[in-house]
Amino acid sequence: MAFCALIHKHQPHLIDYDSLSKDNAASNLELAFSVAEGLGIPRLLDVEDVNVEKPDERSIMTQVSEYFHRFSAQNEKEVAARRAAKFLAFARQTQTLQTDYEAGARELLRWIQESIERFQAEQSAATLEEAVQVIDQLRAFVLNEKPSRSAAKLDLEAKFAEIQQRLRVNGRAQWECPADLTPDTIDGAFDALWQAEKQYASAAREKRFGFIHKDEATVSEADLQEMRDSYAHFDHDKVCTHITYMADEMHRSRFRCVSAEAHQQSNLIQIT
Repeated sequence: MAFCALIHKHQPHLIDYDSLSKDNAASNLELAFSVAEGLGIPRLLDVEDVNVEKPDERSIMTQVSEYFHRFSAQNEKEVAARRAAKFLAFARQTQTLQTDYEAGARELLRWIQESIERFQAEQSAATLEEAVQVIDQLRAFVLNEKPSRSAAKLDLEAKFAEIQQRLRVNGRAQWECPADLTPDTIDGAFDALWQAEKQYASAAREKRFGFIHKDEATVSEADLQEMRDSYAHFDHDKVCTHITYMADEMHRSRFRCVSAEAHQQSNLIQIT
């Protein structure tokens, strides 16, 4: 589209640039070369020479120089040269930004989908240690894996805004990004990931505490009487009788977790 853009820049009435599509590269080149021949610019290249992944740069510059000579003949030599160089650079940079955005968006959406599928997979934890391991994996995801992807999302949003701003400043039509790669689509994917995280965290907590139970241990009447006698010995004035009652209740029913580790890690995980 660069050759069409170059002609449109100097002779806007000859080519309706905004009606062109980048998906029709061969047609755009044929149009540019045909119009250029009408302006007296020789066709030094065929469409097949340019419509390749890496065209010969020297041949391209030779063809561009013919455009330069034609436009400079209009007493605008310096202006035409600057316009040609500037516009070609603008078109190339804009195309590079669009390609980079699309590639980055596809990669980010691929990671989001894989992460959601990973969270939706059934959690298999047959022991307390395995249940704790599931929670540790979630924590590692939140702290180590997700932040860089969130940063990539912000970078894509900035790149998208830059593309649209460059086009608007140069009087070009706004870029129609593929519908499945827009910033709104990525926002929706991140929302779905967040929901999958929450459901996974809830299931992980339930699985974790499923391995915890309470045992009630009793104290013999003889041991309780011994404790009462001890309190009575140090509490002659009976001002702490309620303490004796509380001690009885405390020692009648003691609760313990299956392991010390389970007790230490009883706080719920909060995903930020």
